[in-house]
Amino acid sequence: MSNALRVGGAFVAVGAALFLLTLVQVLVQGWMVPFPVTWSFIAIILAAGFLGAFATTDKRQPGSRIQVSALALAVGLVFLGRLLPQEPLMVWQQYWLPAYGLAAIACGLVIRRSTLR
Repeated sequence: MSNALRVGGAFVAVGAALFLLTLVQVLVQGWMVPFPVTWSFIAIILAAGFLGAFATTDKRQPGSRIQVSALALAVGLVFLGRLLPQEPLMVWQQYWLPAYGLAAIACGLVIRRSTLR
């Protein structure tokens, strides 16, 4: 698999995670409530990036040690995020989450599309 496909997959996964976090934030806190960026949030976004970069892209593709290691790293980052301090590093307006998510998905699709030519 080319590196561009891995990078594109990571961007798409980060975008999907940002949209999912937006949905959770809206359902739990309400619409247009400021979003605190914490170390836990950063760990979840990094985990999504690792998962997207090393995910299986084809049913016939056998699993590899690198994929299993990346999955273990992603799960470890999520657990580590629960142990990290929850004090906000900065506060974003809520609309930045889907805006960054849309930008990440667009970047990922452009990068993945560039490998098909």
